[in-house]
Amino acid sequence: MRRSRYLMTAAALLAAGGVMAGCGSSDDSSGGATSASGSATTGGSSGKIAFAQMASSNDSWKAQTSGVESEAKKEGVPLLVGDAQGDVVKQNSLVQNYITQGVKAVIINPADPVGVSPSVKALKDANIPMVVVNNALDDALKPDAYCYVAEDQEATGALVGKRMAEVLAKKYGSDQTVKALILGGIAGDTITPVRSDGFKKGYASVQGAPKLDYLKTVYGEWSADKALPPMREIATANPDLKVIFVASDSMLPAVKSALQPLNMWNKVTIGSYDGEMAWVKEMIDDPDGPIVGIGANVPNVQGATALDMAKKAAAGTPQSEACPGGTHFIKTPLYTPENAKQYYKSGQAF
Repeated sequence: MRRSRYLMTAAALLAAGGVMAGCGSSDDSSGGATSASGSATTGGSSGKIAFAQMASSNDSWKAQTSGVESEAKKEGVPLLVGDAQGDVVKQNSLVQNYITQGVKAVIINPADPVGVSPSVKALKDANIPMVVVNNALDDALKPDAYCYVAEDQEATGALVGKRMAEVLAKKYGSDQTVKALILGGIAGDTITPVRSDGFKKGYASVQGAPKLDYLKTVYGEWSADKALPPMREIATANPDLKVIFVASDSMLPAVKSALQPLNMWNKVTIGSYDGEMAWVKEMIDDPDGPIVGIGANVPNVQGATALDMAKKAAAGTPQSEACPGGTHFIKTPLYTPENAKQYYKSGQAF
């Protein structure tokens, strides 16, 4: 993302008052909730909560949105949901629109950790609490959030790294150095470095594992389509590549598509992050295959928890009671070929 362009455009948009009233979200005259596609669902007119989702371009974010919607329906909370389609300018417009509609709390999965600063300021000025989910805010903005809801991404990444080191120690021993790659999301995001750092720390915690010679991190924008070109280029230029950490399962199809034609798919060791059931099933079907560990983030639970936090914030529950320290980590498992059958849920994305 080009952060400077987003900031200037977003700031100019808000300063001019040019808020687009319908960017992915519209208000029903009865106060009804709005789905990510903009269609109205049922709901009352008081205590309305809004969710500004960064995008719905992969199954993880779709599941997260579903978690928010399901919890709101269960709790009888009127809800507005909008999809910013990965554009921080649209996301800032969504939030300004929610403020105009008088919502009581806003949940946001930031499209850019700095670029959403106009939204953070506008919510603060309007005295509307904000719950952040999944993608963290920039450090300078974090104190303005009522709660940040996610899995402990560094700890989950470390689980994957530790698992990879244990497998590679048996495969290569400690005397070898093997070529490794990290496939990240978006350059400059907050998720990729936290997950990658966790992976590296977890790997380093295991004695007897081979040293990793890291290639330059490449980015797939959390999309298989976007990840395929850089993966093809890396795989073609590095036939001796042995280790890959994928920052999201959403990009695993690109890894497989890039490696299989080069006869590399079964010659690498792969750890990933998110926990899509399709890849858990892959480990069940091919327990000796390249994927040896996947750290889960359970996005539907993230969404449900974020809604619960927003409901408490709207009701005036002190942060110290609902979300001590401003962060709430959900518990997540590590999927491996050995336990995949235990966790696999047929018919579910996560």
